[in-house]
Amino acid sequence: MLPSGQSVEEVLLKESVKLDEAAFNASFYPSFVIPVNHGQTKPPIFTAEEWKAILGSELELPKRRSSLLQPFRQVRSASDLQAVVDKGIDLAPISVSRRDATPLLKEQDKTSSLPSTTSGSSVLTDELKSKRLATTTNAASAPEKAHSSTSPRDLHQATKPPVKTSTPLPPSDPVEDLMLRRWVRTCLEHHLFLHTFSRLSETNPEGWLNINLWSHFLDRCLLTIPSLTLHRGETCSAATAERRNRARESHNERQRIGRRLDGMFTLRGGNVLGLELGGIECSKFNAGARNTKCLKDSLKLARAMRDMMVMLQEHYPSIRRKLRVVGIICNGLTLRMFVMENPAGQICLFRALEPVHVPVEFNLRALAKLILQIAQVRDILAEVVQELLVAAQESLSDLSQLTDEEDGGRKEEHGRLLFSADTD
Repeated sequence: MLPSGQSVEEVLLKESVKLDEAAFNASFYPSFVIPVNHGQTKPPIFTAEEWKAILGSELELPKRRSSLLQPFRQVRSASDLQAVVDKGIDLAPISVSRRDATPLLKEQDKTSSLPSTTSGSSVLTDELKSKRLATTTNAASAPEKAHSSTSPRDLHQATKPPVKTSTPLPPSDPVEDLMLRRWVRTCLEHHLFLHTFSRLSETNPEGWLNINLWSHFLDRCLLTIPSLTLHRGETCSAATAERRNRARESHNERQRIGRRLDGMFTLRGGNVLGLELGGIECSKFNAGARNTKCLKDSLKLARAMRDMMVMLQEHYPSIRRKLRVVGIICNGLTLRMFVMENPAGQICLFRALEPVHVPVEFNLRALAKLILQIAQVRDILAEVVQELLVAAQESLSDLSQLTDEEDGGRKEEHGRLLFSADTD
């Protein structure tokens, strides 16, 4: 509800009925979506007070991981980066077991920057071996101390193996943080390689950019979310197909397919298999935000993302206000990212982050903005995945969502999001 007393749905509905057919199909408002672009002025359908209230309902974005770039603070040119790469940045080696790597990584995390040494990773390897040896020695001496000071029954209780739980790893997992640091190093090294051989230009085909550029910057970063999968290539959205066929009752009626996107984020494993968390649209043209292709792609993404939000809330209505869906548009060397959320009612906010670019010439500042924003969107997806996994685990033992047959099945008073009008 707005400060004026009217609901946002009423405002958008009144505005939508004024539009002709062409304008109706090209507008966000019939889908109950409000675009919030970077640096956007107030839309004329809202007063200044109403627009301030709408912006105040946005969820906070995760803090940017500026510490990921700490080892490269002294880099000022491509030659500096090449010297750092040749010298080698000492990142702790990952062991097969997360439990073995954790003590060393926690100790490293207390420092403000990664250690740098000319001897590669041998120092940290020796340190890791010494810590493992110390752990083994302590474990070997533990039974002797236990025999001398405890009873056999207490000793039996003390030596019981820990109970395994299904609680997901916390967001501050040191192994995850280390892999992100390695991803940053890979991005900078790969850009240096492309820059050295003059491979970055405005005329590269879309497929070339996806394979040789965005797969290193974008796909590799999202691989650090274990339960998330990025499907490349034209993929049909199951959420959009659900909306388009919601009135289909006979097999004689033609079944419509979902909207085709150039990429899709989906969950895998457990009880959340196949749920969609966002999509990607790509093109080879490095056009501005007001280019026709970019405007059409953003509208296409917004409608598909709202359908995904509806399906997420249908499965897990208890966390509907915590859910977010992500959209990405890759226009040549420019990356535009969008975040959709449902703060209240049937309204979804379609927030556009500041566009970031891959510089043709070496520019560490531009690369840092690109890397930090990709990491920020990655953290958004990781938070949503965490919420869904917890909600899925809780739903296994929670029977409160079940209804009697006389109630007509699933109740709608939960206030979950509903599909919008068909505009495509």
